[in-house]
This record gives sequence, structure tokens and C-alpha cells, in this order.
Amino acid sequence: MDSLNEFFRKISRRLLLSEKRLQAIEDIDPQHIYVENIRAVFGISSGLAKRLCELAVRRGILAKGVEVLCPDHVVAAEAASRELLPPEVSCWQDVHGTFEQVTYATAGLQKMEFYSFRQGGAA
Repeated sequence: MDSLNEFFRKISRRLLLSEKRLQAIEDIDPQHIYVENIRAVFGISSGLAKRLCELAVRRGILAKGVEVLCPDHVVAAEAASRELLPPEVSCWQDVHGTFEQVTYATAGLQKMEFYSFRQGGAA
């Protein structure tokens, strides 16, 4: 975790972040870091936030992943790449007032990339 914090501290020093934004960095779940989290914390464009995340992947600080979302936006499955996602997932759905598990083809559901901290990654 120290190398992730060090990576963000290096970026923070260059951007002169407020205490509020520094606290927001500490509140990010290190296993599910989204481009939007980085964009919001640093007040930068989505494109630049993605490039920062990709830089962290190349430096061995973050690992990239993808998750598939149920229609209600609950994460149904996650994997290191789209190719490793299961072909089908089960989601809970309200069917006539009772919740039932419904199976969906993964191909038809929304996917979202995320990053996770690599324990012992270099800063």
C-alpha cells in the first residue's frame, strides 16, 4: 500500500491538492480504483486520469481488471480481462414482487474497467 500512496503523493505534489482531495485519495478502495475516482480526486480529464492509471499499470503499481454489471448495476463478476469473464452471470431481479436469480449472457451486459493496487508494487 505504501507504493500506491507514494505514487499518488508524487502526483499530488505536482498538482498542489487540497487536504480534502488528499483525504479522498485515502478513501479510495485499493482493490477497485476507477478512472472516475482518479478524475474527480485530481480534478483532471477522464483521458488524463486513464493515462495515469495505465502508467501505474506499466510501473507495476496497479493491475487492470474488468467487471460485468447486472441491469441494476451490481457487480456480477470480475476478471483480469474481458476474455476471462464467464459467458453467463446470475443476477437478482424483482419478478412480480419476489427476488429471483436470473441468468444473463455476459456479452449483453455493461462492463467497466477498474484497477487494483498490486501489493509490493514499485513507486
